[in-house]
Amino acid sequence: PVAILAQVELRDMSQGTQDDPRLVAPFLAVRDEVLWSSFAELKHRVGSFSKPILELGSGDGRASIYAAKQLGAYCVGLELDDSLIDEAKSWAAREGVAGQCDFRSEDITQQQWTGSGRWSAVFVHILPEGIAPLEEALLSLGCPIVCASYGLTSVRPDAAGAGWEIFNLPGLRAEAGDRAELLFA
Repeated sequence: PVAILAQVELRDMSQGTQDDPRLVAPFLAVRDEVLWSSFAELKHRVGSFSKPILELGSGDGRASIYAAKQLGAYCVGLELDDSLIDEAKSWAAREGVAGQCDFRSEDITQQQWTGSGRWSAVFVHILPEGIAPLEEALLSLGCPIVCASYGLTSVRPDAAGAGWEIFNLPGLRAEAGDRAELLFA
């Protein structure tokens, strides 16, 4: 099981905000060790990335920026909060990867990002109630899905580490236990 890395305080759902998609993807920064270990596993398993990596609920863009810097990938981050999009764009520019990162304002619950063959991988860091309605669409993308903090519920992960799980790795089925030993092979 994926370790829960932080507590998230949500607004009262009874105040008429249950239709606000930000409630299932509040900004909660992904820990650096989750990024480096999950992306190291992804690179080990997949190799190169000829298509963009998609980050759903990108917040300040740290997963996209990390993937652009460390994997040389082109990344697309989808986020609703304009101030976080601006922060992500500024951070990508400071890190020298602005040309590899495209941060967009988009409601991920509308699933405009779907379509098999569009992405090399997807990075997801949203609450379970946000992942659940997207799970079928995510699995139909036909690419690896990296989930930080909360995973998919209908399938077993193909790889897992502290705070992350990867689903849909090509040609693999899950084995029990942590796959972290592969990071240093």
